[in-house]
Formats: sequence, C-alpha cells, structure tokens
Amino acid sequence: MLQAVGFISAAQRVPADTALALLLTAAEDDRRDPPDVARDVLARRHPLADPDDDRGASVTP
Repeated sequence: MLQAVGFISAAQRVPADTALALLLTAAEDDRRDPPDVARDVLARRHPLADPDDDRGASVTP
C-alpha cells in the first residue's frame, strides 16, 4: 500500500497523507479492501493512477 500511496502522491501531486486519504476513500466508495485498490492503482487500472481521468478523485493543491 505504501507504494500505491507514493504513486498516487506523485500522480495527483498531493502530499502523502492526502494520497492515503484518497486511497482509503476510494476503497470505501468501491466497497473493497484498501490493498485491492492499491494493487489496481499500481497496475494503473484505477482512476487515481491517472490525474487526467475524469472518473478519479482529483485534488488541487
């Protein structure tokens, strides 16, 4: 999960604590375990991995 948090942090250009919150919120919204969502993020199968994807949560710093 830490790798996914780092990946989200870089992709979304947000601090790590915000990236973790995004990951946990996405898991809750999808009704999935956070490690499952983390795997999807790392495989670039989740909108959090792509800041230009309209389906993902996007945060402006």
